Amino acid sequence: MIPAQDRNDKQRRASLTRHPKPFLTLTASELTEPDRRDEVLAAWARRIGTEELPVAASMLAKRYAARLLSTSLHEITRLNRARNDASENLQLSFGEGWEVTLEWMDGAIHSCPEGDREVWREQAVRRLFSDNLDRVLGSLSHHVPASILWESARIYLHHFYETWSRETDSPAEQERIIRDFRYLTASGLSLTADGRTNPLAADFRCAPHPTKADQELRLRQTCCLYHRLPGAAPCINCPRVQKPACDSGKALLRSRP
Repeated sequence: MIPAQDRNDKQRRASLTRHPKPFLTLTASELTEPDRRDEVLAAWARRIGTEELPVAASMLAKRYAARLLSTSLHEITRLNRARNDASENLQLSFGEGWEVTLEWMDGAIHSCPEGDREVWREQAVRRLFSDNLDRVLGSLSHHVPASILWESARIYLHHFYETWSRETDSPAEQERIIRDFRYLTASGLSLTADGRTNPLAADFRCAPHPTKADQELRLRQTCCLYHRLPGAAPCINCPRVQKPACDSGKALLRSRP
């Protein structure tokens, strides 16, 4: 195992460990209950220094999607195994500041059966998205447009698969990473309970990274509202930064507190 993967594995293991003294613990499915969701968002908003529930909802969606996808898709794609990723089986714990950790209550591991990976992958991905992420983001979209939340998830997806592709020296694993990424971003894939167009299928417009000459920057089409936190500035790939002269950019700039 290469050093970079060692570091990432440590981070993923940390995401599975609950904070020793969480101030709030709940199952992910509780986020789909309107009263409980708003109670959690109010507590999370105070934790991150905002009074705006749309900002809190967007930041929680980003943190949740990053933790969930980095762990579950890593297992599916790189380790050929999966857990029960349904929202009822996942527990969130909120610690200090922005700390959010995940714990699978039934942590049983289901390995991919030999010679039947596509069927196994379809079932694992459906549990992860239709039975979890789509439900949670759908509930949080009561406060902020779903397009913002899914674009955040899509950015993480691209980042994780690019990172994993760079980490491996195995041609077989490299091919599996490519196949799974193409599968997850295919326009015909149904990841949501209502069967709508795959929200991970949209591509990004890219531009040269302003500080890393060998990298490109994916430009968002939506603003995640991070700039509305105290002392925060727009993200480097925010449409507020990239298109300040266009009508949508002007509207976003006028919304800045």
